[in-house]
Amino acid sequence: MSGNFKGDAREPFKGNIKWVGLYNPAAETGVLYMLEPPLDKAVHFFWDRAYDRKLYFRGRLGDIKISKKNNRFEYLVKIVGFESQAVDWKEKASSIAGFSQGG
Repeated sequence: MSGNFKGDAREPFKGNIKWVGLYNPAAETGVLYMLEPPLDKAVHFFWDRAYDRKLYFRGRLGDIKISKKNNRFEYLVKIVGFESQAVDWKEKASSIAGFSQGG
């Protein structure tokens, strides 16, 4: 999914987002945020406010009532910078993230 932020304090991008890419065309650089490995039940969302945008992550640990004592739950977040021309940045980001375009 892709689109523009409106600053309306809503959550325009929400769901099982596999990776997030941000790109600066003037500098021809971008950054990727991804979970490794991607989680099927994780929920990400952006909170879109007029003065900032925040990315939230909500992991799903299953039924914690049946979890055993001292169990550990870990998520690995990977942040990767990249360079690309503006016309190709989405393909480059998708390739780095390990998905085909739109995946």
